[in-house]
Amino acid sequence: MQRLVSFKCDEANFLTTNKGNYFMLVEDDCYYMVNADCPHRRGPLHLGKISSDGKKIVCPMHGMALDKDKLCQRALPCVYRNGLILVLLQLGETLVAVRKVLILAIEETYYDEMCVTQ
Repeated sequence: MQRLVSFKCDEANFLTTNKGNYFMLVEDDCYYMVNADCPHRRGPLHLGKISSDGKKIVCPMHGMALDKDKLCQRALPCVYRNGLILVLLQLGETLVAVRKVLILAIEETYYDEMCVTQ
């Protein structure tokens, strides 16, 4: 069973495995494959917006704000090298798809409305 996945970062930014979805988040020139499913109701975090302080991703389904540092701490281990991303999947996790999707959570979009924080 292959646990190491590699892909060109300009061709893909989203992984689907038998255990969940992950999207690529870049923070301070570090690459992270973070869980794309909100823990509240599995909303698509990659379609969320960045909070006005830049420290949280706000789920587009219910407005739950998740700390980006905590998401990065729980991310799949990955390394960026020469345009390639290498990702180590968890034990028992198998790759279903690697693809390029729209990720709003990395754009300069801010959400200033009242939101639930975690």
